[in-house]
Amino acid sequence: MNQISKTYKAESVELDAGSRTILSVINSESVDRDREIVQPKGLVKSKYEQNPVVLLSHDFRSLPIGTNLWIKSSRENGKDCLIAKTYISDKTQMGRDVFALFQDGCLNAFSIGFNAIEAGPPTPDEIKSKSFYAGADTVYRKWELLEYSPVSIPANPDAIAFAVAKGFDDKILEMMQKSIPLPEKYKLNTHCVDFAKGLIHAKRVNDGIWKWDTETQNELLGNPPNYESYSKWFLAIDPEADPKTKRAYHFPVGCRGEVYLHALSNDESRAATNGYKEIEAAAHSLFALASALKSTAEYDSKVMDIVGKLNADAIIKQAIAKIIK
Repeated sequence: MNQISKTYKAESVELDAGSRTILSVINSESVDRDREIVQPKGLVKSKYEQNPVVLLSHDFRSLPIGTNLWIKSSRENGKDCLIAKTYISDKTQMGRDVFALFQDGCLNAFSIGFNAIEAGPPTPDEIKSKSFYAGADTVYRKWELLEYSPVSIPANPDAIAFAVAKGFDDKILEMMQKSIPLPEKYKLNTHCVDFAKGLIHAKRVNDGIWKWDTETQNELLGNPPNYESYSKWFLAIDPEADPKTKRAYHFPVGCRGEVYLHALSNDESRAATNGYKEIEAAAHSLFALASALKSTAEYDSKVMDIVGKLNADAIIKQAIAKIIK
């Protein structure tokens, strides 16, 4: 089973600068974007408590940045969740940087890594008891916590601190121990790469707020649905999914005729977390290209603004405009 990461923003992270501790939700019962639920009550932590390390972005090859002090059950927004108290060490530069980023609000999400023990589709009783279970395809009812990490990934629609790197089976654990890259589930969508490059060269780049929700997805899909057009907005394709469903497409690069810098940055981070090397490289290259051309476009715009204010004849202004183009 591949490692999958899920992301939820920490709306109310509590920090104690004196003790260098962070209190936040690390797991919620909500249905995630993959239509899955990880039940907080299914946590098995006996082995984790023997070595409660906290890594940065699931990097098991590097030294830990801190340790877990405790994990407790709670409720947020009417749903079960897990709250963790995390100590971030000041003995390394990485630890100091991570805590400073939390203090500045630049870092606010955690991701848990676990091995699934019991999982399956939601039962009629679960749906009857909690209607939102009807929106899930899979429910993880028992799972073993391996580690959790601060991650630089943006929020999901639930806006709760929750990100999951899930599905570590014995084969994956063996690969991790041997430092072998995880196998890729998703394949790079080269049509998206070409499409995004075209938008970037046409200076259709947006560095504003990136919002990815159901409304945006439906807008891209159109009515009636056009999956051929929809697919070109995604860097990754799930070869095992029906191409006539939204679940076949992942890592969006933009919407409404524009490539979003924040979308590409998000894609690169998520791909790196999951070990999708081709997708990570594509997102990185597109981000670099978009950033460079956007900077050039802004510079050109400022030059033309200055030229427009100059006391020069039309021929000179036209010549300068041609040089810029």
